[in-house]
Amino acid sequence: MKKTNPDIVGKMRCDTCSSEMEVRQRSNGKKLLYTYCPKCKMDQRSGEAIQAFWRQNMVAPDAELAALVPEPAPTKPNPTETNTKADTENQLADWVPPENLQPDQEQDETKSSKLGWWIGGGVCLVLAAFGVRASMN
Repeated sequence: MKKTNPDIVGKMRCDTCSSEMEVRQRSNGKKLLYTYCPKCKMDQRSGEAIQAFWRQNMVAPDAELAALVPEPAPTKPNPTETNTKADTENQLADWVPPENLQPDQEQDETKSSKLGWWIGGGVCLVLAAFGVRASMN
């Protein structure tokens, strides 16, 4: 049930959307913290690590949050250091797998065909045995 005036104990930046979110405290039970972000909504995780993180990183409800520091833009790679698509295709074309990884098709076919004959023969014997018993009754 939604509480009309929750116990707001602090605020911090949302890790997901960088909005200002409230850190609230439950009014019953263990008095666990939870967060409310206007965009991402509520986070009620109760693990010790996240509870400690919220307690250590929140600021007072009336305090100003630090301004977001923009992350530096990714630098463009040096064209001499990057591989082109043609280079990659040439490297793949030159690569040969070790011989022990290459399939031996003739050996696989003979093994599977022999196994098939054994299974087929076993099924025929079982059917023949049941057929003899059924005719005796």
